[in-house]
Amino acid sequence: DVFGALSYLSARQDDSESFRLWEVAGAAHCDTYFLCAAPFDSGALTAAELADLIDRPESSGMPVQQPMNAAPGMHFVLQRAFAALDEWIRSGTPPAHADRLATDGDSLAVDDAGIGRGGVRTPWVDAPTAVYSGLGQPGAMNELFGTTRPLPDAARVARYPDGRADYLAQFRAATATAVDAGFVLAADAAEIEGLGAHAWPARAVCSGPDSVRTPQTGSGSGKSSSSDASTGAWSASSMSAGSNLRATTAAIAITTAPIRKAVPMPSTNACLAPSARA
Repeated sequence: DVFGALSYLSARQDDSESFRLWEVAGAAHCDTYFLCAAPFDSGALTAAELADLIDRPESSGMPVQQPMNAAPGMHFVLQRAFAALDEWIRSGTPPAHADRLATDGDSLAVDDAGIGRGGVRTPWVDAPTAVYSGLGQPGAMNELFGTTRPLPDAARVARYPDGRADYLAQFRAATATAVDAGFVLAADAAEIEGLGAHAWPARAVCSGPDSVRTPQTGSGSGKSSSSDASTGAWSASSMSAGSNLRATTAAIAITTAPIRKAVPMPSTNACLAPSARA
């Protein structure tokens, strides 16, 4: 994770001819997509069915005190990362460069709503109905599940003065931007937009400025992702004798550098380029 107990921050390194690092805003070490939807996400689910699974954190069995991170952005960025690694190996076309998450000292820098600045952007942070984070969950291990906090009514109205139509237009535009930037697959755009449509208003219910999202009851099924908009790290490496992809949370490292010898992963859970660890 970029921040928090598993902080990757001190292990950051610059992109190079054989290395890319993607830090994903609004993601957590583990989210409701991974826990509640991934086991059922065969590709046959409708956006409505997938959204229902993602929105059922109580089916995860995790005793968290706050609603856990319910943004599936890391899953879709990870999909693109796998494709980017394959392209890099097969054709030599490198993945896109990504801005790092913005920092305030050793902490994540956030905007007025509490959304992480910088990093790989997805529609869940650029056209949000809630503030998704990899931070803020009480508990030594539970903190890895991140949090979801609905935007207050006033903030939502300020962002989307024309209501749902305005929100959908901004969500679609943010999706197109993520695709064009090289961080989301064009093939996933329709599903992402479908999930966004179901986030208004069912998954963004606010009764006041201090309201907290109330999980629905029921069981669910869906896709999988690991992420952290404020605290994660993910690593992909293609080697001379094959390829390797590693994921932790909110950051993605992709490299074509060969591994010369096996070295244990750092205790910080950081995913470094093989050349840096060899």
